[in-house]
Amino acid sequence: MRIYVNYAYLCMMKAKLNITIEERLLEQVKVYAIEKKVSLSALIEDYLKKLVHKASGGKNIIDFIERLEPDEAVVAESNEKNAFYEAQKGKYGF
Repeated sequence: MRIYVNYAYLCMMKAKLNITIEERLLEQVKVYAIEKKVSLSALIEDYLKKLVHKASGGKNIIDFIERLEPDEAVVAESNEKNAFYEAQKGKYGF
């Protein structure tokens, strides 16, 4: 019996970009990239992605979660559990 596994690769076309920046800034960014163990191209690409995402008004899951209101029943249950554990801590000294 043979098992065949098919792989699908998604390739994004990359293009070269020439930029001009201050020499001192370039040296600082190179040091930062080395410390973070990432290429300078990856840093710039990541920054540009974030810039475009923010400009397009893109929402991410963290923004959505921060706007959620906690369920009162869950909060009350959590407070009851905390009170129980605090009482046990006082009673048994742990």
